[in-house]
Amino acid sequence: MALALALALALALAMSMALALALALAMALAMALSMALSLALAMSMAIARAAARLARGLNCPDESMVLVLAH
Repeated sequence: MALALALALALALAMSMALALALALAMALAMALSMALSLALAMSMAIARAAARLARGLNCPDESMVLVLAH
């Protein structure tokens, strides 16, 4: 009886550790995704600022035309 209880506790501990590891992995993945999205947003803002500067330099009234030309 005591052996079965010890085995059940060991199994519960192993499952708890596996769950904690999976949660840590999910959090690391979420942080990596968040950093990637932040980098993409920063790059998008830099492109928009460059397009606005280019539009002002070309005296173009609409920055979207510069973005179309850039692509």
